[in-house]
Amino acid sequence: MKLVKGAWKILVGIKDFLVLVAMLLFFAGLFAMLSYKPNKASIQNGALVVTLDGVLTEQPSEPDAFGSLSGNSRAMRETRLRDVLTALDAARTDDRVKAVVLDMDRFMGGYPAAISEVAAATGRVRAAGKPVLAYATGYTDDSYAIAANASEVWMHPFGGTMFMGPGGTQLYYKGLLDKLGVDVHIYKVGKFKSAVEPYARTDMSPEARAANAALYESI
Repeated sequence: MKLVKGAWKILVGIKDFLVLVAMLLFFAGLFAMLSYKPNKASIQNGALVVTLDGVLTEQPSEPDAFGSLSGNSRAMRETRLRDVLTALDAARTDDRVKAVVLDMDRFMGGYPAAISEVAAATGRVRAAGKPVLAYATGYTDDSYAIAANASEVWMHPFGGTMFMGPGGTQLYYKGLLDKLGVDVHIYKVGKFKSAVEPYARTDMSPEARAANAALYESI
């Protein structure tokens, strides 16, 4: 009995030792990965390729753990705005960077403020005297707003463009409601109250048109 207990203690000790070694190796590898910096001496002169992949976002979305486990995860590709701006601003002053290539072949756009910031950063690189080449199979409003600040804009021979421009639409339901015999009671104060117009009008009021025009023209 004592022999069995002694052997069991030895096995438990070996197990604890192996777990400790595995944890030390894990944290050592994690620390090495987080603190790794490329050797500057190994970086040669050339072009910096900035890949805009997916949606330009302020903060990437949290990964879907349940979707990953079940195999149903379809996370949209995202590029962090801060990373792009940091790369472009660094390229502007780095003597090793002779040109910048914007790869937007899989770019899916972003919110207007982010697009404006990347476009401005691209313009700063170009103003510093470094050529900026933009490439994509096709261009949309967002991608071309950035590419317009580049020195050259390249597109696949079989590619295309799709420019919609800023704008919007509004559905009006008053005609349908009248046909259905539905009475809508609306309470409002003032003229610029376009939120309830779809239920009270069949077209856009002059005040709503002026407000929308001011909004879109600012973009």
